[in-house]
Amino acid sequence: MATGTGVEAIDVDRGAVGVVVAGPDGPVRFSTPSVVVAAAAGQAASLLHPHPPALDPVRMRAVCIVMAAVEGERLTDEAWVQVDDPRVPAGRIFEMGNWSGDMTPGATVMGFECYCRADDEDPVWGLGDEDLTAACIRSLGEPLGWLDDPRRARGLMVLRLPRAYPAPEISQLAEIGLPAEILRSVDGIHLAPGAAVIEAIEAGEAAVAAALAG
Repeated sequence: MATGTGVEAIDVDRGAVGVVVAGPDGPVRFSTPSVVVAAAAGQAASLLHPHPPALDPVRMRAVCIVMAAVEGERLTDEAWVQVDDPRVPAGRIFEMGNWSGDMTPGATVMGFECYCRADDEDPVWGLGDEDLTAACIRSLGEPLGWLDDPRRARGLMVLRLPRAYPAPEISQLAEIGLPAEILRSVDGIHLAPGAAVIEAIEAGEAAVAAALAG
């Protein structure tokens, strides 16, 4: 068994699926009747040996994740809230205290997922960390109406990910689905897709059940 180690290749050229991982003395190959792929299909397909046809790159969406602590009671009863309001910098807001009270003793912690382009001209990415944090905290009061006094909140950190999520053009739909089709065409590979957490868990469970059933 190998855990916490990188996969260097998925070998499908010897009559059975093999996974090549990084070992202490070089690559190590494990033969197996089944491989469950829970990574992004494009990333996994690029590991196939022999290599699949060249895959077109997908335009990626950036995200700024803003974390803020709020003293006092929790602001919502939800783990995640989707937001569609141009006055709110975030497209999704999560409250970590609703995942587990042990994660935020003495305060609740709000996380703001601010989707954008990694471009200084972008109205979200182009804001400095302090200004973006202030805008997120203000939105908790107006328009969301969750926070009575913005002074209860303080910024903790801002994480900027220039390549966080795929954001394909409509014209790329066929190319986007190609890696998954390549993986599904290989006997012994079970794909566990899913952009949403619940969908990914359900798909992963289904893939494992299929693998165990042979």
